Amino acid sequence: MNSKTAQLTKNGTEIVRLFARFALGASFLSAVADRFGLWGPYGAKNVSWGNFVHFVEYTGEVTGHFPSSLTVSFAWAATVAETLFGILLIAGFKTRMVSVLSGLLLLSFAMGMGTGLGIKSPFDYSVFSAAAAAFLLAFWEPDRFTLDKLLNRLRNSRKEDYAMTINEVEALIKAKTRNRVRIHHLEERIGDSVAFLSYSIDDQNKMTIWHTAVPASLQHMGIGGKLVEEAVQLTSRDSSGLRIVCPFAKEHLARHPKLKERYAVAEQALIEKAPNPN
Repeated sequence: MNSKTAQLTKNGTEIVRLFARFALGASFLSAVADRFGLWGPYGAKNVSWGNFVHFVEYTGEVTGHFPSSLTVSFAWAATVAETLFGILLIAGFKTRMVSVLSGLLLLSFAMGMGTGLGIKSPFDYSVFSAAAAAFLLAFWEPDRFTLDKLLNRLRNSRKEDYAMTINEVEALIKAKTRNRVRIHHLEERIGDSVAFLSYSIDDQNKMTIWHTAVPASLQHMGIGGKLVEEAVQLTSRDSSGLRIVCPFAKEHLARHPKLKERYAVAEQALIEKAPNPN
């Protein structure tokens, strides 16, 4: 697959994820709007309930195996859950967790409709299909337009705020290892600004990632994460193992489980900010 085809595929899957998220969220909120009469009164065209009383009656039909005293509670619980999940899905906050919960909620709706109204009902209203879409959305990486991605970018920028020089990092690594390792750097240069990742290779050919430094002029561009991923690729090709002591690198791998699962990540962060010479 060439780069152009790969980019088209990536953009296509991003659009599908965005569409699935908005479709599920809007469907939840539309159903809630219907039961409060926002789509029109009961009996109007394309209106299922028109008010909350009729929705409670419908809830009693699909929860007939439970005591009738719980019907109103079930109706409010479904309404609160649909409202919350709809808003969170459209905003893209905690997308994966909300997608799983949405799938479980829709699956419970389908089972209730199947037992209370007949198995044809959830198929006619595509409830099983919506539940499957929610579960699939949970296994996808959130699209770039989610609040999750925005918050990740803000967290990344805070992690990359402090940029040590290469000489400072080398001095720190030598002090930590008593000068017993080979020190290397990966660099990303744009104009006069340089971002770098420092790592070492010990006598057992094991790589240690020590520090990722991104100057202010190169922040918010994903460069720190790119350097970490390049280092991981080097490990899989050239080294016998990987140890992470850089806080930013550990957090990046934690957000990308497919990379993290291959390597043991050290729990303790050994890199500290260099003291202010002033």
